[in-house]
Amino acid sequence: MNLVALTGLRTGGMEGKITKDGDLMILRAGKWKQQICPACGLNCGDACPLFGEPYKETIVADVAIDTYTLELCERKVAFTSFQDERIGY
Repeated sequence: MNLVALTGLRTGGMEGKITKDGDLMILRAGKWKQQICPACGLNCGDACPLFGEPYKETIVADVAIDTYTLELCERKVAFTSFQDERIGY
């Protein structure tokens, strides 16, 4: 059974990061891609009041999987690798 079916989280071995400026980036096809908010068309990032703080959690199914979860305006996104480049984090 896959992680999406078990938890409702979208994942697939994704790597993500929050830049020092607070913008959300996802690694796709070997390149960091800036994420755009589907609601307002601006950069997705920590300036938005609906942008949560990332947290680590372990999802246990047949095997324990460590993920880094980020709650956004429309859903939770789970990453298998995550960096937070903001000062103080």
